[in-house]
Amino acid sequence: SRQGQRNVAGRRCCRQGSLARSAGPALAHAEIMFRSNPMFTPLVPVSSAQARQVTSSYRGNYSPAVASGQHVFSPQGAGFGQHVVHASSSSSVLPTSGVPEVIGFASQSFYCQESSSFAEILVLRFGGLQGSCSCHYRTQAGSALPGIKYEDTEGQLLFRPGEHTKRICVPIIDDDVFDTTIHFTMILEDPSGCVLSQEFLTCSVNILDNDVFPSNTLKTALEAATDEALHKVGFTLLWSFIRFCFQHVPSIRWKTILSLVLGLLDNLYYLGMYFLKVYLVNSCLAIDKPSTADNLPLFISQIPQLSVTNQRKWTTTLLAALLIFPNFILTGADYFEMKVLEVPFNIRKFLRVNLFRKYLSYTDESRRAVPIQDLKTSMMDDIPDVVAKGYMTIFRFGTTMMRILVVGWILSAETTRAIVPLFVYPATMLVFLWARYSTRLQLLMKQGEGESVTVGWLLHADNAHRLITDFQQRGFVVHKFEEVLNNQRRLTMNLKQFTFWNDQICPWITTCVSGLYLAWGGCQVIDGKLSLGVFLAVFGAYRDLGDRYVNLYECFQTWCEVIEPLTGITLQFNLATDVDRNMQCHKERDNYMQACVERNPKAVGYVSAYDAIPITFDKVTIEYSPTLKSPGVSVECPQGVVVMIRGPHETGKSTLLNLLSNLQQADVGQVNCPLHLRTLNVSSSPVFVSRIGMTANLTFGLPPEVVDKHRLQRLLARVGLDKPWVLAELHKEQRHRRWKDSDNEDLEDDMKSSDKEELNSDEEGEEDADDEEGDMWVARLSDSEKKRFHLLRAFVFNPEVLYLHRPVVDMDLNICDTVLTMMREFVDLKGVEVDPGTASVRRPRTLFFTHGTTTTVSVADIVWQVGLKDGIIVEKGHRPPTSARTP
Repeated sequence: SRQGQRNVAGRRCCRQGSLARSAGPALAHAEIMFRSNPMFTPLVPVSSAQARQVTSSYRGNYSPAVASGQHVFSPQGAGFGQHVVHASSSSSVLPTSGVPEVIGFASQSFYCQESSSFAEILVLRFGGLQGSCSCHYRTQAGSALPGIKYEDTEGQLLFRPGEHTKRICVPIIDDDVFDTTIHFTMILEDPSGCVLSQEFLTCSVNILDNDVFPSNTLKTALEAATDEALHKVGFTLLWSFIRFCFQHVPSIRWKTILSLVLGLLDNLYYLGMYFLKVYLVNSCLAIDKPSTADNLPLFISQIPQLSVTNQRKWTTTLLAALLIFPNFILTGADYFEMKVLEVPFNIRKFLRVNLFRKYLSYTDESRRAVPIQDLKTSMMDDIPDVVAKGYMTIFRFGTTMMRILVVGWILSAETTRAIVPLFVYPATMLVFLWARYSTRLQLLMKQGEGESVTVGWLLHADNAHRLITDFQQRGFVVHKFEEVLNNQRRLTMNLKQFTFWNDQICPWITTCVSGLYLAWGGCQVIDGKLSLGVFLAVFGAYRDLGDRYVNLYECFQTWCEVIEPLTGITLQFNLATDVDRNMQCHKERDNYMQACVERNPKAVGYVSAYDAIPITFDKVTIEYSPTLKSPGVSVECPQGVVVMIRGPHETGKSTLLNLLSNLQQADVGQVNCPLHLRTLNVSSSPVFVSRIGMTANLTFGLPPEVVDKHRLQRLLARVGLDKPWVLAELHKEQRHRRWKDSDNEDLEDDMKSSDKEELNSDEEGEEDADDEEGDMWVARLSDSEKKRFHLLRAFVFNPEVLYLHRPVVDMDLNICDTVLTMMREFVDLKGVEVDPGTASVRRPRTLFFTHGTTTTVSVADIVWQVGLKDGIIVEKGHRPPTSARTP
């Protein structure tokens, strides 16, 4: 049957080619191409009486429930002036006897609030509902973990005769810790008396968090959503961030505690070295004095003698060993902290993953507030700075504070007057930092904005490279970039000057204190009131104390500096996402679906009552749209048909598809689509995901284990993409991927010997290929091939409802014919190049596509004519009979 379709399509393509050659070069334009294509026929007006009597010789009888015409639009709003033609597919109008019972989730995604007690997951049953059937269900961890965000749940799901809906409740755990929208997975398995829907074996349950980053105590400051508001609570923000990382990032709590314990080893080593210095000067090296214990402080004099007087050389050697060997332990501890604990890496990864997850869910307004250069800066610069200068500084701060306490104890043992600098240092530093805190943040913010502008110029130049080259304006752009760099330098120099004078405070305090002690302590040694060893050790302690306070001052400076990037990250983490809108849409689709089933539970003539639910516009208004202006438009379409949306440019065709696919919200009214239908919006411009390979792009959205490579080959051949290098690329990727079957020889069997030679030559250089060459296959595709690849990906995914924006514009006649045939096959056989024997377990397919000409494409069952004044006019399609039918 498929070969017969190809022969017919081939003959049609030949006729189209001859027609194109005879018509001349003007046929290259899409509009003329469509007019010359036999699959497009001119618009034939349909009267009201004809519209009510429309039947389809191809698709069988229409359902009595939806066969009548219905008015859909009226400028006055009191009545409707156009007519709706409802068609139902033979794929959905089937006898229920012999149809298997099918169980599956109602959607691939469900939503719940963190504050709700349970997440409800809807499971549907399709078929005759004659007997009982059951299956097992269970949860599986995802980004949400059991026992932390939800309770593990499993059980048996039993459908009794006549039952078509069940709901599973999974307990949700509420907390006051911020999370992005995370999810866990529900799985159906072990069916009894039924089959499980392959598309709805699993579903993702998304948990919407109601907390703010990094702490709910900052809700008031975050309401203003400005940098200035967060700067006022800067240190509170920093402390909340440190506490968030410590409590919430996995494994960080125990790693942080262990790192602090390991940091104590340095201070123990420092204290030991102080004792050794005093002992070395007062005992080992005091050759003229047999004993100097009387001149030592109490805690020094109590150290046991390490040798007798005549063995000073051996004692000195032992002290040297005690100086060296502890460094092996310290080095091992540092290596363990770096290699095993990896505290900064774990925090960076956690923040980056969650910010990326948040960014993918941003609303349009949020994406405009965070340009791509700002996201890049946050990922690559701000997050590492926040982790290194924010969280990791606590280890340096803790070690420094312990060192200061050790030095203070040493100084207090000599005299209480020696500990005065312990209070002079911190008081001077805190006053100095507090006085210059706001100025520092302002300079940091301006410098960050300057760097963002510089990066933005690079991105803009890359995007406009063709324009710059065509207009020969490279010199102008370079001159503007120089101005940007000069402005950035000015901002950077202002910050450098400010930082320079800030860095002078602690060295000057240290120099003054050390000088004063040198004068006082030297006199004490000359008068014999202080031993030389103690004097040298205390003098060194003062110098070291100055260094410790410099470290402490740098810690405070670092924390001041990190507040600015932390503010930016905090605002990005708390921007609005579309998840709330998706959850609301999910709820509305669920309510609409259940209401339709309650109104028509029998759905005579349909496999399931769910197949009889139409897709509707209910008084939809978009004020800026010429087609959907007030007072609103109402129109509906059954499942299992091809709908063509036709009209001039700028009449709202894309807006209609965006409304149907929930990419846009109506100002007034409601777009209703049953929850159990997966929808896919395919843009007119090809889009590819970088660095995942050709196979992953072609099967995007599908789990690798369900990918049928033989179906991929058939689909590639249908659209002329079965080229040697394409097959070679797929074959190369097979070895790195798990396929549905592991036999890789079938692909080689389909290739000619010349093709195999090209494949072997590609394999020889495969090991030398760099990761950056992973997207070279995209560059090898022509514009037409990219468009076909883009459309083919949608057919591979095989959703229940497919929205195509201008799918055959700018295509050659033969390719256009092939794509239109595949669009028809998608609806008639519930998929393209799928097993016809499994059609009874799949739901009807519906396809909407836009077209900008005044002709009607013959594959369409229904035509929605849109215009500047007429709203939506629904007409009968002009599709000739064909032998392809759904079993």
